[in-house]
Amino acid sequence: MDFKRKREEVIGVLKEMDIPYEIDTADVIKMNDMHLYGIVFQQGDIGKTLYLNEFADADLSAAEMAEELLTACETSADIPPFELMDNLASGQSLSEISDNLFVALVGDERNKEFLDQVVSKRVGSGLSFICQIRFNTGDGVLSTNITKELAVSNHWDEEELFTLATVNSSEKNPAVLCRMNDALFMDNRTDLLESEEKVIGEMMILSNRTGLFGAAAMFLPGVIDKIHEKIEEAFFAIPSSVHEFIIIPESSGMTMPALNAMCREANESVVRYNEILSDNVLYMPYNR
Repeated sequence: MDFKRKREEVIGVLKEMDIPYEIDTADVIKMNDMHLYGIVFQQGDIGKTLYLNEFADADLSAAEMAEELLTACETSADIPPFELMDNLASGQSLSEISDNLFVALVGDERNKEFLDQVVSKRVGSGLSFICQIRFNTGDGVLSTNITKELAVSNHWDEEELFTLATVNSSEKNPAVLCRMNDALFMDNRTDLLESEEKVIGEMMILSNRTGLFGAAAMFLPGVIDKIHEKIEEAFFAIPSSVHEFIIIPESSGMTMPALNAMCREANESVVRYNEILSDNVLYMPYNR
């Protein structure tokens, strides 16, 4: 769907209707350069932003979409979560938000526009850390990516941001390595990094304790060395999503071309677009 064109049509319909809102537009670039096309419904000091992307699977006319948006506007929160998070962070010192900083991992090639806007740090292999602010709520975790604009306006030092975020990610939401069969059972999975057991020739999943943006665990200090100690050989790391890597020992007999093809196929057919990490499998050599 051409969301930009559809938005123009919907706004045209809305402006002909007798509604208690002033209408404006809002565009956001999210992970994997996903453009969100929003319409702002302003009523006094309250602004509600709804994104046409949420209606991607709906075969609606402009008039029908306008009605859907108005209905959603009446029941939505006053401020979308990521805007609320930015507002909460605005004007705060680094010490005030230090406990809520964490890293996530994104692919450089798929995030050219996104990385131009957010605070980032290259870790190699075509991947970069970004810095996020996360808050636990009764309904789950709210997170927002720290933009360059937010960092500058709050006088946050980027290097210090990543130092704090890396420490938090290592200590508060540490790496978890488990057998493939255990990966589905978050509460009962055995963390192989914390056991004395050697794991020979098995496929495993690397994520973090919460499973949220767990692929970043691969580049936390010491994690690759711990995996090598556990399996005692080189390994391939398939970027399953921004949330995890699949670890395959080199002795499995799989080849890099075959694994890359498998990764690309999964990204095209299975992984949600905004959760794709990379099409390229990593190879981690083992130095005895």
